Amino acid sequence: MRHVLALYLLVLAFPLAAQLDRATVTGTVTDASGAIVPGVHITIRNTANGGKFETISSSIGQYTQAGLPIGDYELRFDAQGFKKLTLSHVNLQAGDVARLDTKLDIGSVTESVEVTAQSSRLQTDTPEVSAALDGKALADLPLSFNGGRHADNFAFSMADIIGNLTCALLD
Repeated sequence: MRHVLALYLLVLAFPLAAQLDRATVTGTVTDASGAIVPGVHITIRNTANGGKFETISSSIGQYTQAGLPIGDYELRFDAQGFKKLTLSHVNLQAGDVARLDTKLDIGSVTESVEVTAQSSRLQTDTPEVSAALDGKALADLPLSFNGGRHADNFAFSMADIIGNLTCALLD
């Protein structure tokens, strides 16, 4: 019985670990007047490996695509009676929930609008606080007294975590 319980807990924990390196894109599609646009076909393409994900905006103009591997993406919005819209250079890091609200311009299908910009790193769709470090930033972490680099050094280097920890220690 003990082995069955351990196996059951392992099976439950496995999907959680698999999602740690993924990101989500979400948003609302509207027209130039601010009215929602349902049924927009959204293609999300990883520019590094060409991987494609597709979704359609709901009846209230919202879309969400979860489970995206980290990397740079291009999003393409297609709807009948509107110009095609392409968002390029959307960089997703592990744990990101990128809100990309878009406005489609009325026009023929042959016309298109391309936007090349990096979205804001501020996430208002989840309460999570996270950070991603490149190799140089990891190498620049301070050494502990015993000479190694440890995860707690990284945690204390983040201002928000230090502020919350300081408040918790004072309470």
